[in-house]
Amino acid sequence: LTSIASSNRALPATVPLRVRCQCSAISFVVEAAATSEPVRCHCVQCRKFCASSCATYLPLQSAPEALVAPADQGGPRSFESPCDGLSLSLSRLFCGGCKSVLGAKAAGAGGSEQVLLALGCVEDASIPPALALAWQSRHSTLCAEQAPAWWKAKPSGFRPTAPPRV
Repeated sequence: LTSIASSNRALPATVPLRVRCQCSAISFVVEAAATSEPVRCHCVQCRKFCASSCATYLPLQSAPEALVAPADQGGPRSFESPCDGLSLSLSRLFCGGCKSVLGAKAAGAGGSEQVLLALGCVEDASIPPALALAWQSRHSTLCAEQAPAWWKAKPSGFRPTAPPRV
C-alpha cells in the first residue's frame, strides 16, 4: 500500500480519460478525480449489461455532454434496468451503432444525476499506470453474493507449476 500511496501523490488532482466506443461514433475526454474509487457490481443485471463477471464503473463528478446528449443528436441509446447493488433503477447507456457499453446514470436526490462511466470503454493508454495500480486494490464491491459460482471457484488440487526448463 505504501507504493500505491506514494505513486498517487505523483498524480494530478484530475486525470483526463479518453473514452470511445468501438465504432468511434461516441468519443470524448472526461476529467476524473484521481481519488475516485471504481465500483464493481456483481448483480445479475449489471453482469448481463456488461457481459462479464461484474460491471466496473467509475462514478463521475459531472456528466460529460456526450453521455447525456439525446440519441438523435449523437448521444448514446439507453434502457431502464434495476441495479441491486445500488438499489436504484439505472438508465443503461450504450452506443446505438456498435452497442458498446458506455455506462449508466441514475436520478439522484433533488434532481441531480449520478453518472457511472463503464471503465471498459476507457482507452487503456489514457489511464496513468499509478492510477491503474491503485484501482486494482482500491475499489468498492457491490452484490458480491450474486457473483457467479465460477467467479469464486478455485480448482481442487490445483498447484501452480514452474515452466519447464530448456
